[in-house]
Amino acid sequence: LIACNYFSYFFVDRSFPSFRNDRSRFFAIRDSSEHTRTMGAGGSCSKDLPMVPMSYEVMIETDYERSKGIASPLSLVLVGSKGRSEPLQLSEAGAREFFAGTSDRFAEATTLDLGPVWMVEVDKEGSKGSWFIRQITVVATRVVPEADKGKGKKDSKDSKDSKDKDAQDDSTEPKWVFPFYRWVGEHEEIRDGRATLPAQDFDPKQLEQRSRELERQRAKYQYRQHESFPPGLLASFEDISKDEFWSDKRNKEFEVNRAKVASAFLLDEYMMLSERLERFEDFAQLSRQLPELPLAATWTTDEAFGNERLRGAFCTTLERVTDLPPKFLVDREMIARYLRPNSTLDSEIDARRVFMTDCWELEHLRAQQGRYLACPMCLFYLTSQNKLLPIAIQLRQVPGDPSNPVYYPHDPPADWLFAKIIVSNADLIKHTFVTRIHNTHLVADAFCLSTYRHLPSAHPLAKLLRPHFRAQLGVNALIRKSLVPNGFDNSNNYALDTASIDKLLKNSFDTWRFDNANPVADLSSRNIDMKDLPQYFYRDDGLELWDAIKSFVRDLLSVYYKQDPDLAADTELKAWSGEISDVLRAKKEPSGFPASFEKLDDLVQAVATIVWIVSAQHAVVTFTQYGSFGFVPAAPAALYAPLPGDKGREVLKGRLTNEDILAALPPKEQALQQLAGVWLLSNYSEHDDYLSTYQPEQLFSDPEAVEVFAQFHSRLKGLANTINVRKTWPYFSPSNVTTSITM
Repeated sequence: LIACNYFSYFFVDRSFPSFRNDRSRFFAIRDSSEHTRTMGAGGSCSKDLPMVPMSYEVMIETDYERSKGIASPLSLVLVGSKGRSEPLQLSEAGAREFFAGTSDRFAEATTLDLGPVWMVEVDKEGSKGSWFIRQITVVATRVVPEADKGKGKKDSKDSKDSKDKDAQDDSTEPKWVFPFYRWVGEHEEIRDGRATLPAQDFDPKQLEQRSRELERQRAKYQYRQHESFPPGLLASFEDISKDEFWSDKRNKEFEVNRAKVASAFLLDEYMMLSERLERFEDFAQLSRQLPELPLAATWTTDEAFGNERLRGAFCTTLERVTDLPPKFLVDREMIARYLRPNSTLDSEIDARRVFMTDCWELEHLRAQQGRYLACPMCLFYLTSQNKLLPIAIQLRQVPGDPSNPVYYPHDPPADWLFAKIIVSNADLIKHTFVTRIHNTHLVADAFCLSTYRHLPSAHPLAKLLRPHFRAQLGVNALIRKSLVPNGFDNSNNYALDTASIDKLLKNSFDTWRFDNANPVADLSSRNIDMKDLPQYFYRDDGLELWDAIKSFVRDLLSVYYKQDPDLAADTELKAWSGEISDVLRAKKEPSGFPASFEKLDDLVQAVATIVWIVSAQHAVVTFTQYGSFGFVPAAPAALYAPLPGDKGREVLKGRLTNEDILAALPPKEQALQQLAGVWLLSNYSEHDDYLSTYQPEQLFSDPEAVEVFAQFHSRLKGLANTINVRKTWPYFSPSNVTTSITM
């Protein structure tokens, strides 16, 4: 829904980087100096070190905006344990030939022995074009002086043996890989692919580099405080780094989809429909140019209504009833007719067959003028055929009020149908602003920003988490802009007014806890375990995926934290966790995020939860929306007529007609906006990264870490095969779970 407005507002005529490896370009950099000298670790000349001439081949794999032509020249300095190279410039031939869409290789010259190279400093000169460096590879070859060539070669056989030995030596030439996968700024310091904790960088210059990097990052990524929802990035989205946005291909794809849906709605078959749609079937006509919506054929049935809470976008709302809340005043004798023979509501509660949803968060919120809102509760029952059916609906939280009736399935059909629509309207608002925007988008900024601010690129946790934050800050900056007063107005489709949206987010921030954000804790808080609700795939597939993520995080972190005391010694980790805990601390309650970590198990739990929130949880509450909200009568974003019990509207069951319900549903324009918005949000993009295909191991060069990633991919492949064979509810298949919040 929001996509229709803020994405179209922002992405028109914007050009963004391509993060895909469209082309690889390799360059060997020539040292501009023609003489060789030895240098100490600090770069100063040293007469004590032997002169060992070496040839350094530097290969740069780039991915840049193809429309820019020749890219700006780069200057590189290789930094090793024995010293620094002179600035290395791209050769003149390289500058001439470096056009968009080319792949070239250049020769390089001899320079001094730098020892193991652990960093490459990159400086960009000018603004002709942008460089997106994926990685830099440096290969060192010992240079044999001309005078030494041929020594010891007494005959042809000796010559052949020497050549064979040289070939073997070539296969073991020192090689260092420097992964970057970002746009090049004016000055970058790129570490090699080894992940290290602060205590593992023994060279003082390496520690100084970590400190310099974090100082730049903290200046670049600053927090903006907001009294109503979690803090985010200080910079406006116009000023955010290109690293934090969609790729150019992703942007173009979105624009094509937006144009597609816009042009479809200009067809005569849509234009001929009246502003107030006169039949439920007319809403189905709105989606004729888009993928089929099976819910349009079944939406009035109780089974379809219950199924949306099991397998639709509302799959996170159900809770098992252990004791019916006093505020929910149902007629127990009337309820008994929907239960198993000779059973009571209490006995069925004890048998774990009674569930409910509760939109208490919407109480005391105001609707926009001309729109109406309830804060309903709905009771569900699991039948002997394993169907989840609604058996009672109360529209408001205050019990016993004559203006707050309880509806039952045996009520007149129009009354019962309208009660279910009111519930779905409230569920959609809660889903949009609480479940999706607050609980995934907004809270995730703290993880991202604190990672950038306190974990340098060499830290193993930074290498693990950064791929999971791709494009997040850019997308969330747009959402935040839409939510603040005087921001870009995205509330036209919703029942709530701006002040109530603000209040809803504030209440969500006050009550949200990080330690309840993983699926095990979430299901436990809703009293649901493996014995409840057959084919509840959010639980079944979700717990399998959660276990895979958590095992992977444990195995990877164990490579670097060999024992618990290693955590206490990690000053960067302590700064990271302390800031997240402070940032997410609401005025009333602690955040549930540990301020420090003493045990590896606790760190594993926290990191796995972060990965879960930005990948699996965000994916399931995003990509389910078109199927659940595309057919507008099944879940409208707003209702346009007074609800039973509202001032001026009596509660008289049996008088409501389908025409009355149609008058309460969104007009054609708002219905089209809702349909288009959820379709755009629910589209999978081939230009996003998914758990089944992403390769954060490219940032690691440690063999143990690479093996951990291989095992993780193997396990994900097995889970994907299991879900794909089932051919139903594909949302937790690793091939459908984006690695980050990109929409």
